[in-house]
Amino acid sequence: MNPLEILDEVGLIGKCLQNDRSAQKELVYHYAPALLTVVRRYVHDDHFAEDYLQEGFIQIFQNLHQYDPNKGKLFTWMRTIAIHAAIRHYKLEKKRLNGIQTLSETEADQIQDPGEWNQIMDCEHIIGLIQSLDDPYQKVFNLFVIDGFSHEEISGMIGINISNSRSILFRARQMLMQMLSAQKVLQYGK
Repeated sequence: MNPLEILDEVGLIGKCLQNDRSAQKELVYHYAPALLTVVRRYVHDDHFAEDYLQEGFIQIFQNLHQYDPNKGKLFTWMRTIAIHAAIRHYKLEKKRLNGIQTLSETEADQIQDPGEWNQIMDCEHIIGLIQSLDDPYQKVFNLFVIDGFSHEEISGMIGINISNSRSILFRARQMLMQMLSAQKVLQYGK
């Protein structure tokens, strides 16, 4: 981002803090499409995704005075708020996690490095596979692998313990590998 864009962003934020409706509209217009894409990783229904994004923007505007451009980019700060809005929805439906079997600590420690996955998979194809995972697996996988949250952060965000987060991630990876293996067999034979 060049200095002029940063200056414009700071000016836009200043106008938003003064409750300038046109500046607020511009901020939403500029960032909503990218943030909606982020929220859709956590919320399957488009209407709910739009609702949670709207909740995210309400929180963004309520907390805009806390944003510090010296600490990071505006989009990164807004993205974190949008993710938290989507995760709040997930916490309300947390009952689905009760039936998930957890791994022992030894099994959880055997989880492979997520960097290996990035080299193997075609992005569009893997996004489709990730979206086909059930909620707890998809959410933990997205938070850890795609959005870069630690297991400690994930456990606090969705209300599970750290070993459950590791276990869910391990199982999500296993499911994805099984899907990929099955598709490889279908496509290429044995």
